[in-house]
Amino acid sequence: MKYSFVRLTSVLLGAAVLVTVSAANAAGTTQRERTMSRYAKCEWTDAMSKQIYECVVRNNGFGTHWCFDETLQMNCEPEPLETADKDSGASQE
Repeated sequence: MKYSFVRLTSVLLGAAVLVTVSAANAAGTTQRERTMSRYAKCEWTDAMSKQIYECVVRNNGFGTHWCFDETLQMNCEPEPLETADKDSGASQE
């Protein structure tokens, strides 16, 4: 009887932690997407492609999103936040 109570409590606690962590991660992803939407009108070049390729190779295939974001930030001028919010359809809070 005690074992099933401990097990049930552990499962419920684990589920609560999982839901909390998932919500926090989703908020971070949304913020990242909003930031990168400021570069939506960036003209892509061959030099940018080479830069991403070299970054991915240097990191053994890991951090590809980071390589992409860094390349955009180094080679493109971001739009103002107000313009990016209107164009992306993001809600303004």
